[in-house]
Amino acid sequence: CGINNILACTLAAYGEKVHFAPQKNHRVYLNFFGDLVARLENHERLIDIVRLYARLLKYPRSGAVFYWRDPRPALHYSWSAIRNIVYRIGKKLARMSP
Repeated sequence: CGINNILACTLAAYGEKVHFAPQKNHRVYLNFFGDLVARLENHERLIDIVRLYARLLKYPRSGAVFYWRDPRPALHYSWSAIRNIVYRIGKKLARMSP
């Protein structure tokens, strides 16, 4: 919603006044892999998740760790999240096999 939460928390921790810009409405904060894993662990149907993400595409999006001028943190986070998802799926499949 256009608020720099890290800066706001740092200022608050140092006891400084935090000046927030007005909230930007109709924006979507997207933490794709974290949200996807949470929804799958809550046993939501994959087709319902895909439909939800498709509906959200019409709104401006803000990424959790992505910044065009420095995409490395987003790439690192994405790679870690993909490895984590593959590990969890492998673990679940191992439990299911006889």
